[in-house]
Amino acid sequence: MFYERFERLCQRESVSPTAVARGVNIGKSNVTYWKKGSEPKPETLKKLARYFSVTVNNLLKGITVGDRITEARISAGLTPDQLAEKLDVSAGLVMEWERDLRSPSAEQLTAIGEALGVTWYTDLIPDKVSEADREYEEVLDVLADAGLCVKSAGYGVGPGADGDQYFVWHEDAEDIDEDRTILRYIDLQRVVSAAQESAELRRREYLRKRLDLDLFGI
Repeated sequence: MFYERFERLCQRESVSPTAVARGVNIGKSNVTYWKKGSEPKPETLKKLARYFSVTVNNLLKGITVGDRITEARISAGLTPDQLAEKLDVSAGLVMEWERDLRSPSAEQLTAIGEALGVTWYTDLIPDKVSEADREYEEVLDVLADAGLCVKSAGYGVGPGADGDQYFVWHEDAEDIDEDRTILRYIDLQRVVSAAQESAELRRREYLRKRLDLDLFGI
């Protein structure tokens, strides 16, 4: 759930959820909605990503290696600077690990585990994200970039998760119930994939025309 990830990031930065809401200039009531299961609008996700110095995709992930390092460090009573000193690395590198901006090597994970008194391969490595989860995150990213919101509409008809249904609507819709559409995940995935291919084709065509104009005057 988004709120669990949001709470971990707040813990990492030692700030309260309401303080973050003030920091990105949104009402604190949003935090209550997130706690009840809602997800932020795409524009809010971008603001939060900038606030926490992470990507939008990172905000929507479950537990990450960075989360595990942060939690283990806090449990050990260490600051990022103190952990960096123990590891003989920069505090900036520790923060990049915790923000999932850089992945520590196996040797570094071993050293981190020893410094924090944990076993790296059981305590610092979260469950692997499945290919289906990655594909789902990619679909969410594309919709967010297009200014569209998505929310589960419950189980539908069909095999496995492909048959689950989702609502999709414009983030600036005045009447969500009137604006939204509903479709199975497998169909949503197909539509998004086709739209990406079409957009990429148009981008290449525009790029070719612009280069022809600037380089050859035609």
